[in-house]
Amino acid sequence: MIDKILNFIKKFLSTSISDGCKFEYDLYINKINIVKAKITAITFIVLEVMMIVTHYITNKDKLFDVPYIYYGSMYITILLAMIAFLVIFTRLGTDVPQNIAGIRYAGVFFISFILMWCAGISLLDQLTSGQVIVYIVAIIATAITPLISPVALLLIYLLIHTLFLILMQYFQESAELLFMNSINTSTFVIMSWAIS
Repeated sequence: MIDKILNFIKKFLSTSISDGCKFEYDLYINKINIVKAKITAITFIVLEVMMIVTHYITNKDKLFDVPYIYYGSMYITILLAMIAFLVIFTRLGTDVPQNIAGIRYAGVFFISFILMWCAGISLLDQLTSGQVIVYIVAIIATAITPLISPVALLLIYLLIHTLFLILMQYFQESAELLFMNSINTSTFVIMSWAIS
């Protein structure tokens, strides 16, 4: 019985590709992922520069007060990380056939970082508005933007979402909002993984 269930899950999660086509398929997927990762990194860089400037202009008298210092730190962190990822993906993209494994690993780390950062921003948002929209958008975007193995994406989602759920109770005082945000984000994780 357990063997049948495991075989069903394995068939559900994987698609069989002949060995002759596997390299070409991996090459095609990694070329697409390099382009998407560079576009994503550039978009984040532009947006975060705008966010840092806006954050400074609107909060210059309280930049070092809580939670503004945390938001500023998060904006600077992702700006620097996206610059680093842009450099990494640009270098890996110069020889995709030679860098297939590196592109795959960098892509997993890239997705994980974006999800963790967006989860962090949504945790900070619990202190003021109780919103989780930044994290939800990241969950959906990571399901549809890169082409990544469903098993790898499931592991990323499980790790980051578990941490998010554990930490959210330290940021959100309202039991009702905590429950609603937990249910809503968990639903989006499941739906996003299913469509990936």
